[in-house]
Amino acid sequence: MFNFIIGKKVVVRLTNYFWHTCDDPSLTGETSYAWMRRLSMIHPLSTGIYAWSPLGLKALKKVSTLVREAQEAIGGLEVMMTMVQPLRLWQASGRAISYGPELVTWMDRKGEGCVCSPTSEEALTDFFKAHIQRASQLPQYFFQLQWKFADRETPGPGMLRSRDFITADGCSFDADEKGMHQSRRRVVGSYANVFQRMGASAVLVPDPENPRAHQVVLLTHEGSLDVVYEDEAMHDALRQGTLYEAQVADASTHTSSSSRTFVRGRGVQVGHITLWGTSISNALGACVDHDDKASLPVFMGSYAINLSALLAGLIGLFHDARGIVWPDCFAPFALSLMVMDENLRVPSDAVYAHLRKAGVDVLYDDRAVEPLVKKKDMDLLGLPYQAVVTSQQQVCVTNRATGEEVTLAESAFVSHAQAGTWSQVFGSNLSPRQQSLR
Repeated sequence: MFNFIIGKKVVVRLTNYFWHTCDDPSLTGETSYAWMRRLSMIHPLSTGIYAWSPLGLKALKKVSTLVREAQEAIGGLEVMMTMVQPLRLWQASGRAISYGPELVTWMDRKGEGCVCSPTSEEALTDFFKAHIQRASQLPQYFFQLQWKFADRETPGPGMLRSRDFITADGCSFDADEKGMHQSRRRVVGSYANVFQRMGASAVLVPDPENPRAHQVVLLTHEGSLDVVYEDEAMHDALRQGTLYEAQVADASTHTSSSSRTFVRGRGVQVGHITLWGTSISNALGACVDHDDKASLPVFMGSYAINLSALLAGLIGLFHDARGIVWPDCFAPFALSLMVMDENLRVPSDAVYAHLRKAGVDVLYDDRAVEPLVKKKDMDLLGLPYQAVVTSQQQVCVTNRATGEEVTLAESAFVSHAQAGTWSQVFGSNLSPRQQSLR
């Protein structure tokens, strides 16, 4: 594959790229699983276990980058724990039993117990214990982007409930309970900023199985959770950098009262927040020395965003009848350039070369197929902008979300593509959903 690396950008000719549409007749409906399979973003290896194609992995990395940046913005320090962890840590915390049958364990050739990690509180606590001993070194927040595995009894189709998945997960460590709650507010705020930037809506929902925990729920019609929330208050919370706390709906739920109006919506769980207090740290002996007290266990919170499920949930949210409609901030490519007239292949190659030199993350559809096929495929792929060379010096650009078209001189097109200043061309490069959250 002839990819040209320009910084962190990959400029791709479609004739040399591993991508094709999947015409499996069973992939019907506008679900994230159907879109991802039709675009060959994922490949099922087994029930709930998927391989990622170059296109799928590129989209996953874009989402991962947004979450990583938000974690770093609040002072998070990225680390990397191992996917295989010692069973003894889980036995010490008590979760080797309490986690249930989703936890995969085995004995290695030396007879030592191992765990295929579905989460990393124990490993992060052991890491903390070995390196930090004084309360003056707190607070600390360590996070990682790591693959996980949970042997779910009933994995769903696609990434919303897969058995293997990648999470941005971490733990906060504080000297006291007040600090633990302050860390929680910072991490929740980072999540809110990610959802606002993506133009998505999300809420916190109490975990019915753990009074110390909340689920992070992305609001989308594809979700299996039925939740109740105040719509205006939910959006206000996002704008203010936090997440609204919703409730799970049941038959007795009322959506209106004398002064407040609630709405019922559906959502999918994409994350989890738990305030552990000192339960895990005490069990694993993670203590710090205080100036005026003896050595005391630290207060912990754990946080996780399932990036695989988040990407799938966003695809289920941002689409129309023709395909995905990627927002700019996490589209796998910034735009597509199509050769729609063989007589204009040479000038199209020239525009591609200029985009490549400018470092634009472009997918160049240089295939020798019918123009209608290209248009259908690019609509299915749904990159934010579609460009076609119409003459030696002009380029027609279509906004995928709105269908609006503009014709620009080649130099102006390359300039806007390089700077990402499409708002100057189309009035706004944000979807109505994204604009509502600004």
